[in-house]
Amino acid sequence: MHSIQQKNEFAARLHNSLNKNSTSAKGAVALARLFNAQQPDVAGISVQTAHKWLTGRAIPAYEKMRALAECLDIDFQWLRDGVYPVRL
Repeated sequence: MHSIQQKNEFAARLHNSLNKNSTSAKGAVALARLFNAQQPDVAGISVQTAHKWLTGRAIPAYEKMRALAECLDIDFQWLRDGVYPVRL
């Protein structure tokens, strides 16, 4: 189970990614539409789910987190943990 702090930090990273991303997906409706359109092989998300992610009430499961990172063209590890992977 994720702590409140972890959920809030994830939400902040998600907002940061959406603000830097060239997509217009800034709210829950737009995020759900973007995710569902770009990730047809992954079970879709509802607007309520996107809202929970954006407000720090929930963190996506591994598969959806991977798909979300791909959808937003951001690093999965950073989205999940807030840490960029070390490149050697």
